[in-house]
Amino acid sequence: VKRSAEIVFRVQLLASVKDLDLRSDNFRGLNKLSREPYKNMYRYMYGNASSFNEAKLLKSNADMKGYTTSFIVAYKDGERIPVPEARKYVSD
Repeated sequence: VKRSAEIVFRVQLLASVKDLDLRSDNFRGLNKLSREPYKNMYRYMYGNASSFNEAKLLKSNADMKGYTTSFIVAYKDGERIPVPEARKYVSD
């Protein structure tokens, strides 16, 4: 049985060498935060969307909170993949 890949979209808010607590008051009130180590820093993500349209709403919310350089990222079964590839697996 081939199950469909689990695709998740998040909004990357920033990357920093600082190990920040994932509390909403550290991220201008945003919640549903996650962090992943990357090279010698951390990437901080917001949200957990199963569709690209939902991710676009998260992105505009992040923009309103002042994270205007944030961008949408995608994961397939927990591995980060290019957004165009992820969009092939989901209906928008």
